[in-house]
Amino acid sequence: MSEPVEGQSKRARFRLTVAMSLFLAGCQPPAGFVEGTTLGVVAHSPKQIPVVFFNSHTGEGMAAFPENEWSTVDVSQVIPAGAKAVYLSGLLIITHGTVEELCDLTLAYRNDGDTEEYSYIAQAVETTVDAGQRTPHSIWIPVREGRFQIKWRRSTTGKWPEHCAYGMNLSLVAYLR
Repeated sequence: MSEPVEGQSKRARFRLTVAMSLFLAGCQPPAGFVEGTTLGVVAHSPKQIPVVFFNSHTGEGMAAFPENEWSTVDVSQVIPAGAKAVYLSGLLIITHGTVEELCDLTLAYRNDGDTEEYSYIAQAVETTVDAGQRTPHSIWIPVREGRFQIKWRRSTTGKWPEHCAYGMNLSLVAYLR
């Protein structure tokens, strides 16, 4: 066996320090993510807890979710205090009218209280006259005190049956605490 080289113990300590730092860094949530320890899922299937619904043709829900405006969705009465995120699932809906046009529905989310604009994260498109689109959409959304914000946009205006009608139906399926 050879004699230890001078400074080898310093190198060993340095390697251990680097290894421990990497290990501990791996135990921390990545920046920009929320972690939790409890997952709650709706217990009675097929019970739905609708939290976002609108229909541009009938006008139902349009006051609560006006187009191109951030709307606050409050689920604090449904989820426990301290919940960090909710899981939404449902449909983005387009019913194409008789006029040839590209019908595009987009949806964006942000934290309650944020002022930054965000581009869309969900989309449905219909191009065929007298056709329809039912696009499934599911997403985890962070919540602050049981609230988040949502904004939707459409590419066409006008009334159905000539022009496209748009809708959305999202239910709360789970929470993370």
